[in-house]
Amino acid sequence: MPATVAEACRETRIRLASVDWPVVAGCMGKLPMPEGIRIPFFGEAYWIGPQGCHTVSGDPASEAVELVLNRYVLRFPALAPPDGACVTFRELEGAGPLSQRFADNTQKIITTTFGRSADRLRAAAQTVKGCRPHPKRGFDLALSFEALPQLPLYLQFNAEDDELPAQAALLFHCSAAVYLDLQTLFIVATYLTGRLITAVGRNP
Repeated sequence: MPATVAEACRETRIRLASVDWPVVAGCMGKLPMPEGIRIPFFGEAYWIGPQGCHTVSGDPASEAVELVLNRYVLRFPALAPPDGACVTFRELEGAGPLSQRFADNTQKIITTTFGRSADRLRAAAQTVKGCRPHPKRGFDLALSFEALPQLPLYLQFNAEDDELPAQAALLFHCSAAVYLDLQTLFIVATYLTGRLITAVGRNP
């Protein structure tokens, strides 16, 4: 992984200078526009194109979000990968050394924050656009989020009780590694975690 998000972001900007935007737009099923390509990230629309990456209102994206969107454009496949099972971050190829850091920055924070209250987590999740119930039995709460088109993220949560601690899992489709690398999948999951924690701060 690159040393910093800023360094990685600068590298992707250089590579985007040679992108054939009409071809990329065609692969995504979009019409090319002068502003570039409009891509939703957790339901918030961004423009990414020759002039950089910014919100529809013109505000520049954060470097972390820009890196995700830049790499999404650079890696977008000409053909959609086959559907498959959901996997944990640890199960993605090469993720082993990062797995504990991923858990500490996502799942551990979610269980520590929401503990005994699945309802509180549900309310926080509903502040994120694109959140939907996910029909997965065996959990107090199971939700899906459209992080990016063709790239969902799943949250499974069991609240703490008198016998067991709270448990949380964030899952990706196994095809997620086609669209994004490990660094940006890590950012996607931590971004969602941050949104959930921010929602708690607004409604303690």
